[in-house]
Amino acid sequence: MSDSEPIRLQVITGQANAGLQQRLSDQLEALSRVGESLTLRLLDLEERLSAVEAHLSEPEGSNSEGNLSALTLLTATDERIARLEELLEAGRSQAGLEPPHDSALSA
Repeated sequence: MSDSEPIRLQVITGQANAGLQQRLSDQLEALSRVGESLTLRLLDLEERLSAVEAHLSEPEGSNSEGNLSALTLLTATDERIARLEELLEAGRSQAGLEPPHDSALSA
């Protein structure tokens, strides 16, 4: 072994170390970008979850368009049922029939 071989070995080892350090640096930077992306996605998910929770915590009887439509439909149905009951009662009284004494109908 000559005196120049340890120097050459140090240069090769130094270049290998520099290459290894560069790869580690690149991988660390990529990992950092992945962490940042995951953090942003997590924040977005938390915002969406809060919006869903707020929507679910709204009172059931709120005046939203869907609830108002359902209430209108139920009111119209109730009115139709009352008219049908009146017609049935009128038909029974004309025929001389007594109204049924069923507890389910009177409730």
